[in-house]
Amino acid sequence: MRRYSLIILGIFLSLKAFCGTNQAAAIFLMIYPGARAVGMGCSFVGVCDDAEATYYNDGGIPFVGHNDVQFMYVKWLPGLWHDMYYTFLSAIKYDEDRAIGIHFIYLNTGLTEGYDEEGNPIGTWTTFDFAVKLSYAMRLSEDVGIGAGAKFIYSFLCPEWALKAVNIGLTQGGTGTAAALDFGLFYKFNEYFKYGIALQNVGSKIKYTESGEGDPLPTALRMGFSVIPLKSEYYSLLWTVEFVKVVIGFLDEIKNREYKYIWDDTWKGMGFELNLLGMFAARAGYFWDTEGAREGWTWGASVGYKSLRIDIGVDAAIYSFKTTNYRLALNYSW
Repeated sequence: MRRYSLIILGIFLSLKAFCGTNQAAAIFLMIYPGARAVGMGCSFVGVCDDAEATYYNDGGIPFVGHNDVQFMYVKWLPGLWHDMYYTFLSAIKYDEDRAIGIHFIYLNTGLTEGYDEEGNPIGTWTTFDFAVKLSYAMRLSEDVGIGAGAKFIYSFLCPEWALKAVNIGLTQGGTGTAAALDFGLFYKFNEYFKYGIALQNVGSKIKYTESGEGDPLPTALRMGFSVIPLKSEYYSLLWTVEFVKVVIGFLDEIKNREYKYIWDDTWKGMGFELNLLGMFAARAGYFWDTEGAREGWTWGASVGYKSLRIDIGVDAAIYSFKTTNYRLALNYSW
């Protein structure tokens, strides 16, 4: 259980309301879901062949080619805090050249115990973030797909009764809501080479207090490709690469000619998947985020039979502190 002084919490809320526009809020939207994608270096925008596509690239949803549903759970960074967890539920309804997708994201950051300015406990609450997204996508041709999604975002930091319990000048706030759009394009050069690009989290600002302009969402440009260099009746090898840039303040970076910073602040992922007999898969990847001090290997595996598949994906090595981070996912298609 975390213990927060309400004085400190009030200052934090005020800063969130008046911080610079180049500092994005609702960063939980940038947590990579999907055990399979994470096992391949957090790169999936150019793959998009299962329900994880609803997060990575709406344009790829029609190329899944069947109905698909996935549930993923991870005890989120227990080395940072022991009772956080993250869940992802996604589904795709396929209909020839078009498809509808939906996903839910829920991040629970744990139980908090609040104290007033004199150190007296005033109560406990659970902080969390939630997002729901509905997508629609269609094929423009056999090779090109486009899609868009609308999402609602809710962030709960502190209940109003906790703010009223102390004299910090705030009587309303502690929660934030926002709405956003995603756009995606998927291009299939051939059976072995695919490309994807997506613009995500384009929407309203989110604020946690009754005053202030709020903070922008983490609008991001995501692009990448996948290649199948080896394929036979018994096995296949997939190589995938992805680049992600949060574009808040991007024009200022270009204006100031901060090209090295732009590259260092771009998240880069690369990975491989070896599939055997259509039942077993082994994955490995590497992830770079120089500016955010995250870099290291990822790995994963899966076993499947007929329409059911179980995945594991691990990215614990990319963090600078000791932790575990095992994503477990169950995927069903029909």
